[in-house]
Amino acid sequence: MRLQQIKRELSCHSPDLAPVVVISEIDCAQSIVQRFDSSVDREFLYLINHTLHHLAYVGLVLSHAGLALPPHVGVAPGTASFLRQEQVAQELSDVLAPSPSA
Repeated sequence: MRLQQIKRELSCHSPDLAPVVVISEIDCAQSIVQRFDSSVDREFLYLINHTLHHLAYVGLVLSHAGLALPPHVGVAPGTASFLRQEQVAQELSDVLAPSPSA
């Protein structure tokens, strides 16, 4: 997988990739900074999910211009799982539903 390759290449430059400390402001009303322990894997996951989030907005903007991205672009894995479950539930419901009487 490409992410594993990137991780290996990073470890050549910095063998001790963990732990990662994220420092972020957490309050809009005042300057409050919080430190969080993380890892390279977690930060890659956040990067991927945040990119998907932005791709969803790109798709929305393009749709207003009459353009479309492929339907899978901008869909998070959790959303895809939910949609698959919904589809299976609907198919099961269709199979189990009594046929309408004529």
